[in-house]
Amino acid sequence: MNKTNLLKIFKSGVNSVDPEELVHKHLNLVNNQLSVKCNKKKKQFNLNNFDKILVIGAGKASAKMARAVEKILTNKIDAGIISVKKGYTENLKRIIQIEAGHPIPDTNSIKAAKKILNLIKKNDKKTLIIGLISGGGSSLLCLPEKITLKEKIRLTQKYLNAGADIKTLNMRRKKLSKIKGGKLAELMLPATSINFILSDVVGDDVSIIASGLTDFDHPQIINTIIGNNNLSLKGCERKAKELGFETHLIRKPMVGSAQQASSYFFRLAKRKMLQRHKQIKPLCIIAGGETTVIVKGSGKGGRCQEMVLSFLNLMNQSTQKFDNISFLSCGTDGTDGPTQYAGAYFDFIVQKKSKLFKNDIEKCLKNNDSNTILKKINALIKTRPTNTNVGDIQILLIK
Repeated sequence: MNKTNLLKIFKSGVNSVDPEELVHKHLNLVNNQLSVKCNKKKKQFNLNNFDKILVIGAGKASAKMARAVEKILTNKIDAGIISVKKGYTENLKRIIQIEAGHPIPDTNSIKAAKKILNLIKKNDKKTLIIGLISGGGSSLLCLPEKITLKEKIRLTQKYLNAGADIKTLNMRRKKLSKIKGGKLAELMLPATSINFILSDVVGDDVSIIASGLTDFDHPQIINTIIGNNNLSLKGCERKAKELGFETHLIRKPMVGSAQQASSYFFRLAKRKMLQRHKQIKPLCIIAGGETTVIVKGSGKGGRCQEMVLSFLNLMNQSTQKFDNISFLSCGTDGTDGPTQYAGAYFDFIVQKKSKLFKNDIEKCLKNNDSNTILKKINALIKTRPTNTNVGDIQILLIK
């Protein structure tokens, strides 16, 4: 039941940040009056004042967001183009989807950027543009400035391998782009743009999410955050309580290296185990954020898989028994690193299987090859693309 409970809690967190539902909560149309929930306030737009409505977007969640916009605005949409990660599409009728590369941009990333610019360039004050932005947009919408695509790919890979966090990476990207750092929003003027943003960034900084595509200070540019990692953690917490757990939500985001985070959870598990006699209910500790990995080897994996394998390694090195501990680390987007898995989990069954590969675990960690061992001990979690993206979730269960 350990794995079952971990998955139920994780999936509840993912479902609570469903982009389609979040757009419906923030956008409503009644009698040609468009109501937008923006920073807990409502703004009204009379569609009679606009001759044209366009939809643009980029990110892993933009297809689901687009589906909601199509349902709300139906045939009022004149045209639309969004750039999505390969495999992250939805059944859309009026908005064109271009599948592009992530986390490394490709030629389709440039194609999408050019098509979006071509769509918005002939706007005026009577044009309304709906922007749909989420994590992944930096790679999926790419228009390099003073640098070739090949050079940008090399630099992106270099920063990723060095363990750069999303803030550092996107600050670099903005300096090398014709559309990032608010340039896309500026190009939308004099149109009015309403931009719905799903945050995968700690602190929900609009200038960092998707490299700040719509981060431009102007009264006709409206940015509203519709969901974030904290919202997903609250969804986890609700499900854990429903399953009978006492819950503790760690409000400080998990950042830094994945192996440092695993050490934190290991120490936390040890401490809570010693206090277990005081517990009436089983305990569920929930955390989230976005850690990093410094790539020194040539293996396969991702930050969530490396965190779980490192946690498992620490458990195996300890003389203490952890039969009542289970742990999960997964990406809300359903992919962890360049793999088809969302992440991985640990429980006493996984630990028992891992004894057969005890000597290989350290080698795999040094080679950034967490996927190999976790696959052998059946500890990987596969959800398929979720078409949302608000960072990672960690769940620690103590019975």
